[in-house]
Amino acid sequence: MVRKRLVATVAAAPLLFLAGGALAETTISNTRTDPVTTATVNAGAADDIKVATAGKFALTAAGPAITVNSNNDVVLEGSISTKAVNGAGGILVQGGFTGDVTSSGNITMDDDYTPADSDADGKDGDEDGEFAEGTGRYGIKVVGPGAMDGSLLNSGGIQITGNDSVGISLETGMTGTLRNYGSVSVIGDNAVGVRVAGSVA
Repeated sequence: MVRKRLVATVAAAPLLFLAGGALAETTISNTRTDPVTTATVNAGAADDIKVATAGKFALTAAGPAITVNSNNDVVLEGSISTKAVNGAGGILVQGGFTGDVTSSGNITMDDDYTPADSDADGKDGDEDGEFAEGTGRYGIKVVGPGAMDGSLLNSGGIQITGNDSVGISLETGMTGTLRNYGSVSVIGDNAVGVRVAGSVA
């Protein structure tokens, strides 16, 4: 799919030049505290989303920072972060649409919890408590019922702290490429770095 898209872009380049440039995207280069969706990000209309290097999502409520729910692409170069928010997520892709998700930025779902040294003397330096306190956090998740027609490419960093949490989760089919050549760290009980539960074609 990536090869086809590159070929199509090269072939269309002269036409776009003559037309004065028809491609557009909504670029986020500030700090946001509210989530966005591709279906409504452009003043209520659908659009591609690019989170530039200076762009940041700092959310305080459960749910994803970015939802892909239209035929659009998402590029994350900046950051998405939460602290002590159960059910928090970075990017949620709803299957049944066409578009790519490319992340070279950072997604951090942190916990407001410090494991305790609960031994009698409390001085052996070993953390004896739970690894995490929060639950249900994720970096990038693709859900059904439809398949994702596009590619998911991660070269950035995903750091998740939380029980029953996951870094990257493909929970439906995908027609495209799933590739992680970044870093994924998930700490907590029942934690999963990369989960592939759907077919990739």
